[in-house]
Amino acid sequence: MAVGRRPCSHGLEDIRLDTVNGKMQTEVNTIFAVGDVTGRNQLAHVATMQGIVAAHTIMGREREMDYGSVPNCIYTLPEIASVGISETKDHDVYKTDYAANARARCSDKLYGFLKIVVNRKTGQIEGVHIIGENATDLIATAVTMIQKKMTLNDMKNLIFPHPTFSELFIDAVK
Repeated sequence: MAVGRRPCSHGLEDIRLDTVNGKMQTEVNTIFAVGDVTGRNQLAHVATMQGIVAAHTIMGREREMDYGSVPNCIYTLPEIASVGISETKDHDVYKTDYAANARARCSDKLYGFLKIVVNRKTGQIEGVHIIGENATDLIATAVTMIQKKMTLNDMKNLIFPHPTFSELFIDAVK
């Protein structure tokens, strides 16, 4: 969140824009809210999806906003990206360093790690945290895994191209 950043909602003071259902409707069903005025994640990609959900709702199509798999990206050197939850005592953690990855070694991008957080009881992937080269691109794969409720075994059956940074997912669970 940037310092001094506020939603522009002038003229809408009588409508609770921060009370929005999963279809992006406010308490006035014909008024929709997306972006910073919702009080949710102030990220461009969240606002874009909120707009898509609102448009689908207006057209009578079923669609709901899912905040459980919103990727968080920091565009620094190295890049940082995460999605889902952090580890708890009910989770197993699988981790690999970039230095163990063939593509990282070939491109001399050895700094960083990828961590996968897995529910110990269900085997479901519930979080991924990455620091390193292409982290903000790699996180899209993790978003898909979490949205599709993939288990660790499901992921182990995926074929990742070689040599790529995406192999970090498999490297973590070998």
